[in-house]
Amino acid sequence: MKILFAVSNENVSNKIVDSYQKRYGEAVSFKNVFYFNAIIREIHKDKTYDRIVISEDLEPFSNSNYDVIDKFILERFKEITSGNTIIMGRKTFESLPGVLPNRKHVILTRDKNFSVDNENVEVIHSVDEIINNYKDSSVEAFIIGGGEIYKEFLPHANKLYLTEVLKDFEGDTSFPQVNLENWVVDYSSDILTNAKDGLQYKFIN
Repeated sequence: MKILFAVSNENVSNKIVDSYQKRYGEAVSFKNVFYFNAIIREIHKDKTYDRIVISEDLEPFSNSNYDVIDKFILERFKEITSGNTIIMGRKTFESLPGVLPNRKHVILTRDKNFSVDNENVEVIHSVDEIINNYKDSSVEAFIIGGGEIYKEFLPHANKLYLTEVLKDFEGDTSFPQVNLENWVVDYSSDILTNAKDGLQYKFIN
């Protein structure tokens, strides 16, 4: 695996390299650059990077620059859902920037008049219909929210991809409580730190 880092702190890149080596069991080569525009020059020069990790406080971080490197950025959500189906409520769909590429979108809503003019979007009005459609499917179907949708489908899930944020927050929506003793944990990452705000988190599969 080959990674390009644009982070202000080399400790961040070193921790990520260590976690990737443990997770994927392969050697990781990487390069650090320390300001955003250096990414543009680097990926034009070398197109063999598998992923890019960026600290968003680097300047200039503009939408136009981001579009140039978007195809190189492989975030966890994109990595695990690409080529599969994502299932969500209407409000979650409307919170997205648009229809996400390389994924089928299934929207669960009670609104019989709701529709989306896109071949990669299917609107369904019944939890049972979704379960029947995907319980024996060879394609992974990911439930991506919101809170009530998680509660409806969690009893039917056979695999969880969790991001555990190591901080308590107040709010009106939350993921249902999960007892990991009832699941087989295949992977648990080291504790990672967000370079921008210092928030700590870990991945659990």
